[in-house]
Amino acid sequence: MYLNNLQSTVFSLILILFIGFAACEKSSRVELLEKDYKGVFYIQNSSYSYEPSPFVLQVKNGKYTFVPGLNSPMRGGSGSFTVEGNQAIFRDENFWTADFDWSFIFNGTFEITNQDKYLILTRLNGNSSYIYKLEK
Repeated sequence: MYLNNLQSTVFSLILILFIGFAACEKSSRVELLEKDYKGVFYIQNSSYSYEPSPFVLQVKNGKYTFVPGLNSPMRGGSGSFTVEGNQAIFRDENFWTADFDWSFIFNGTFEITNQDKYLILTRLNGNSSYIYKLEK
């Protein structure tokens, strides 16, 4: 009888600890705050040879404006966006000419990851990753 009470007590303590640790788990949802983010754009695993280039991403009321730095391969972009879990979906609302690589328009689905004092937005494009490192 004593062993059953001891087992029951130990089981209860383990269950309480498990529930406590599960409740402390960090949220996997990442948010884009309404602000002007400064950052650096670069391409990983690509045949392109562009230097990392600065940009500003302005985020407010579900709208965004992407402003590339000087000599950047990026073309900018503006429109609406949503965040779903760890993904941000940017929908560019501009009309563009066909005389450049449209993958350089800030548009599409990005994976968002937290990295110390940065938010990293990554968009896959074939064998390349377009990476936008935003200062929080």
